[in-house]
Amino acid sequence: MKAEKTVNQISSEYKRYWRKMSKVLSRIDRELERDAAEKKAVKERQKILTEGIEIGSKVIAQNALAEGASCEFVQKITGLDMNTILELKNLQKQ
Repeated sequence: MKAEKTVNQISSEYKRYWRKMSKVLSRIDRELERDAAEKKAVKERQKILTEGIEIGSKVIAQNALAEGASCEFVQKITGLDMNTILELKNLQKQ
């Protein structure tokens, strides 16, 4: 009888422990999912920002070239590589 009572007590304690651990693991899973979503959003914002800066630099380069600026000067103010600047210049000639 005493052994049976001990087993039931251990079983109850184990069930409580398991419920508690399940809650903890669920919370950890939600936090990991939230962190992953935040990292994905940051990466997406960085990608959009980078694309916007590149487009803006190309617009500035096109405007500067249209005003007669040298390719070297355009490279200096925009940070674009010389091949991109030359492509933009050739597009303006067409």
